[in-house]
Amino acid sequence: AYDPERRSTAMCSGNRHGVQVTYVQIYKVNTQGICSNLYKLDDGSFPTKTFFFTFVREPLERFVSGFSEVMYRDEKRHKLHGANGCGKYRAAKDVGEKVQLFLDAYLGDEIAANSGGKCRYDPHVMPQVAYFAASLDRGEKIRFVGSLATVVEEWKRLERAVRFLAFENSTSSLTWWQAWPAFDTDSWEVRWSPGRTTNPHIHSNSAANSSLRAEMERVVSTDFRRRIALCRALLLDYVCLSFELPVGCEIVETVKKAMPCPLALPHRTFPNATTGSQSLQHEQANRTIV
Repeated sequence: AYDPERRSTAMCSGNRHGVQVTYVQIYKVNTQGICSNLYKLDDGSFPTKTFFFTFVREPLERFVSGFSEVMYRDEKRHKLHGANGCGKYRAAKDVGEKVQLFLDAYLGDEIAANSGGKCRYDPHVMPQVAYFAASLDRGEKIRFVGSLATVVEEWKRLERAVRFLAFENSTSSLTWWQAWPAFDTDSWEVRWSPGRTTNPHIHSNSAANSSLRAEMERVVSTDFRRRIALCRALLLDYVCLSFELPVGCEIVETVKKAMPCPLALPHRTFPNATTGSQSLQHEQANRTIV
């Protein structure tokens, strides 16, 4: 079970034609880029309706990105994770050993029966459905779920959904609506970081030359025992968010098909553009949104 009090949900918003468009945050799904673009569409109108939305990411790719973020924060800020049972990896000097210890702790009873899987509660690697559960617990009805892999196109779909709500039960003409700005993938300035003009992760371990990230990608791509265990740990993400299971996780497909999503979410299907180890190569090619 996940504790909703540990999750932040509504992160930023912008008003558009009387609709407060609010982003529900999921860590490692380009929060700063989304919020930066959301602020740009604010037209100063008084909101009479609310529209909650979020974006999601292929679960295994997000896990690798989240892992590298945890490593970066751990190294730079010297914060111990021992309090949540996930700190043994910090003592490891060897890159391979550190990755294996982190996976042991994260997977818990799936691989390392005595660890309890408590690394799974770090918000950067926590399953995305936990954020949906927290949002629903707070009464935030998410009307739109987009895929980060196609964020530019999805931003246009989001506008159409918001426009529909704005004119629902309204006598105003649709010609009154002014199109909002296209999604700018190089926009990073947010209210908690004014003046930012560069990718906030440019110096983190999510950079392409991170040895820890490269090792985690190697393990996830070649160690199918670990890969299957990760697919099981992230299975609710694949079920509820309708992502296809990656190559090597076919053994979990039967369970996926039989498992209903316990959350009421907008139905979307995100076919993977790439599968298997190629999906991680695709992730590297799009490292600007880590």
